[in-house]
Amino acid sequence: MKNLLVYAYSADSSNQVFSHQLPVIERIASQFGEVIMVVPTTKKTTVHWTHNLPNSNKSIEILEIPWRQGNPFSNAIQLLRETLNLVNHKKIDTVFYFMTETHAALLSLFLWSQKIPQFLWYAHASKPLRLTFIKPFMNLIFSSTSGSMPLSGKKIKIVGQLVDETLFAQHILDPRFRYHIIHVGRFDPSKHIEALIESFLEINSNFPETRLSLYGSPTTSLGFEYESAIKARYSKAIQERLVTILPAVPRSRLSSLYKEKGVFVHAFEGSLDKAVVEATLAGLPVASLNKEYINEFGSWGSVPVTLATELESIFKLSQDDLQRELDRRRDVALERHSLGQWAKQIVSLLNR
Repeated sequence: MKNLLVYAYSADSSNQVFSHQLPVIERIASQFGEVIMVVPTTKKTTVHWTHNLPNSNKSIEILEIPWRQGNPFSNAIQLLRETLNLVNHKKIDTVFYFMTETHAALLSLFLWSQKIPQFLWYAHASKPLRLTFIKPFMNLIFSSTSGSMPLSGKKIKIVGQLVDETLFAQHILDPRFRYHIIHVGRFDPSKHIEALIESFLEINSNFPETRLSLYGSPTTSLGFEYESAIKARYSKAIQERLVTILPAVPRSRLSSLYKEKGVFVHAFEGSLDKAVVEATLAGLPVASLNKEYINEFGSWGSVPVTLATELESIFKLSQDDLQRELDRRRDVALERHSLGQWAKQIVSLLNR
């Protein structure tokens, strides 16, 4: 079996953005020999520890290396030093960059010269210069959808999203919570929280029983400023409890949370967001402006799509018609975007 070296962002299950990365590597690790996962840490020294796989006698080696925000030169030196040490002392058969195209830009030429196959998972609509630079050195670049991959060519492979279907058991939509609207995602301008609230206030005038709950926390200084601005701008709606802003929720608790909600609302317009696939798998109707989501699952109302018209169309559907459509969408999510199908493809491609 081949030995796998993975560069990821986090092995921390409490990380708001990357809590899924270690469980994903767990899912594929049994199909490899030795698996080493390199992640950044705010600690001053390199930390090495072992993560045992659930229900298995195998484990993943975790190597946390110091990474300082705003210190690209020292970060690059540290990354190169640790990689050189791994190549010299471990038998590395395959390298997988898990959304870490910056790492790939620093390492790909060296690893290519060592004739080590390299693969990148990248699912963003943006096209940084480093992505174009590393393409010649990659054996393949994986992405979730064609709209989530700005490059094209034979090295590009579309494999769907990677949502752990075991965390999102389907539940039947409870009519009692039909008008409970929810959004889950970090506070960031890219999430267009103001568009969510404006659309909610518009629909609330026709459906006064609706309420909006926003679950998420900022992860950057810009995010904290954005959160403060949103709270100030919509203070009246917040005081009247039409809109509630709550901290981020661990991914493991989302399925339970969704059982008491009626609609997931979403305005991020870039790549296919994991959050909307998770909500779909859990059995919630999703009102979204995301073109990738609409291309995959369809819209609820008229074109061009707006959040207000999507919400109104959902509210006007009979319970039976709504449930039928939710069942269809969940089947699509399982077929195209479950971690199970993703892992099978990735293992096959990394091992070929």
